[in-house]
Amino acid sequence: MKATRVSYVISAELAKEGKPFTEGELIIKCLIIACEELDPTAKEAFEEISLSRQTVTDRIGEISDQLQEKLAEKCTSFVNFSVALDESTDRMDTAQLAIFIRGVDENMEVHEEFLDIVPLVGTTTGEDVFDAVEKTFDKFGFLWARYRY
Repeated sequence: MKATRVSYVISAELAKEGKPFTEGELIIKCLIIACEELDPTAKEAFEEISLSRQTVTDRIGEISDQLQEKLAEKCTSFVNFSVALDESTDRMDTAQLAIFIRGVDENMEVHEEFLDIVPLVGTTTGEDVFDAVEKTFDKFGFLWARYRY
């Protein structure tokens, strides 16, 4: 069980640092080498840690899904909200729409969160932007109708 937890923690660190997922295999090699030098009796425990490219990919996907679920839960607690959008063009000349939300919950606590970045392929009309925001809200289970007056 500890080996699995360590695998998740190291996978999260690789993602935070923007490192290739294959570096997990190098990390485990280094941990085992250090263990052999410092405490050979613990080597078996370190060998149980799985950091293959596929395992790291799976772990990061699971962490991402869990964070998205928590963010969706937080958004559904808002009694009021505002949306901020920022559009820019990447090096491939594709418009990218960044979607942020600021919401107030029932305790009057303000929360600001980055929701999504959505590529706008083709045109960037108001309708395209609205469709992107609407799809993002749907993805997070955010109901527009709840806020209509």
